[in-house]
Amino acid sequence: MGRKFKSPLVPKIIALYEKLGTDELKFGTIADHLGDGASAIAGVLSSYPSVFTKAGQIRTFDFVTSNSNKSTIWKLIPEHEVDDEQIMELYGFSGELLSELCDNSEMKYKWISAKRKENGKFSRREVHYIMHHFRKDKLSVNASKASLVRQ
Repeated sequence: MGRKFKSPLVPKIIALYEKLGTDELKFGTIADHLGDGASAIAGVLSSYPSVFTKAGQIRTFDFVTSNSNKSTIWKLIPEHEVDDEQIMELYGFSGELLSELCDNSEMKYKWISAKRKENGKFSRREVHYIMHHFRKDKLSVNASKASLVRQ
């Protein structure tokens, strides 16, 4: 791994994904294996959007107690390089939109940038971090438009 993380839990969580040979785990599975506090684990998962992302939720129902529980599925973003075609495929971008974010040397959105490597590719985690903020902003703009319509 090329990047150092401030939290010592990050490499432990990454190692758990690798040990179990998967890229998606339920929060409960992560917490059970690590033994650290659930709030600390949740804080780390949500504080590193370039490394972990929410992949969905599963609702389970206990017929004995009639209780329903929701569990978040967390996906590990792989640490590899992606080219422009892969970025368009992974994030559903058109070539036109990608060209607005990219030039020959970097991809940039707001203060965040990802430098092209010598082979013309980007770090997948750096691209994912840019996409995280891009989508978050897009959702907040759409929510603002919806609230204006309601007023």
